[in-house]
Amino acid sequence: MVLIYHYFFLAIVTKPNSVAGHVQALGRLTWTGVDLFFVLSGFLIGGILLDAQGSQNYFRTFYIRRFFRIVPLYALWFVVTCAAIVLIHWMDLNRFRWFLSGHLPLLPYAFFLQNFWMATHNTLGGAPSGGTWSLAIEEQFYLTLPAVLYFTKIRYRVPLLVAGVLMAPTIRILLHFLWHENRTALFVLMPCRADALLLGVLGAILLRTEGWKERLQQGRVPLYLALCVFLAGAAVLTSLDNSLTAKMDKLSIISGGYTWMACLYLLFILFAVTQPTSLIAKCMRWSPLRWLGTMAYGLYLIHDYASAFLGSLVPAIPSWGTNGRVLAVGVGSLALTLAIARLSWLRLEKPLLQLGHRYRY
Repeated sequence: MVLIYHYFFLAIVTKPNSVAGHVQALGRLTWTGVDLFFVLSGFLIGGILLDAQGSQNYFRTFYIRRFFRIVPLYALWFVVTCAAIVLIHWMDLNRFRWFLSGHLPLLPYAFFLQNFWMATHNTLGGAPSGGTWSLAIEEQFYLTLPAVLYFTKIRYRVPLLVAGVLMAPTIRILLHFLWHENRTALFVLMPCRADALLLGVLGAILLRTEGWKERLQQGRVPLYLALCVFLAGAAVLTSLDNSLTAKMDKLSIISGGYTWMACLYLLFILFAVTQPTSLIAKCMRWSPLRWLGTMAYGLYLIHDYASAFLGSLVPAIPSWGTNGRVLAVGVGSLALTLAIARLSWLRLEKPLLQLGHRYRY
């Protein structure tokens, strides 16, 4: 979803009320693939921590596994970024000058703190590194959630998590009115996006609470009805998100839109888990999606680099038109990103993941 948004939706120009414009409008909310990522992360990581809460090496095993999964590839990305900046300066590569524009200080990126700098400067930074705000949020979430679940008594967990879910849109609304000139802060700061992450954790608790999983398994009709309601709401949000900046400007999306989409994605996950024979679950088990899923981290980390790199090499050909060039660059970027991400998964990420899983709870 995010690749579709970045590669095709953002750059393609269509005429209002044209067929192409209506087709493009269907993709307005593909940027919320990041919110799906947050919900899924909360669901999976929360489930791991809940299952391991009686372990004597609860914290050590969790953080060792997270280190091997996340840090090596990110460190490689960081080194390559630093090297590219130095080489472009040193060799005076004018064609790649775009890489230097808008960059924030590099040091915060080394510690997953770039989202604070992005919020302060009201920018996502340089184009290839702009998407790393979500990785910073993830790492900050990983640092806090294990302690929250470990030290909070069971009867207080759900109220605490619900309070966190409600806190996120409240903070977004406050920032909208109190820091109106800064539109980026409410998009990239962890407390502002905690609703999606914590809804995932609530889903993990729900499936581990006696009786609730059985109710969900036997309640296909209520789940379908809930999905229809939230899908209808997503259609309304699609009509509201009618500009590239709507996700950070429109109060309807800022206040409840993020949370609404997160609830929709949680419903899809719960439906897929509790209704394994349903069409939704079968679609989510589609082998190409699972193949992409194994490489999702690498895909996300490098996809902006691939499009920016190819975009600087592909010339503007008049006969193609603007959209023709965008499509050519998008398709080429997708192929390049998939190739690099697959290589990264096989040669770097998978071996390191297996190494991390030698440490058991």
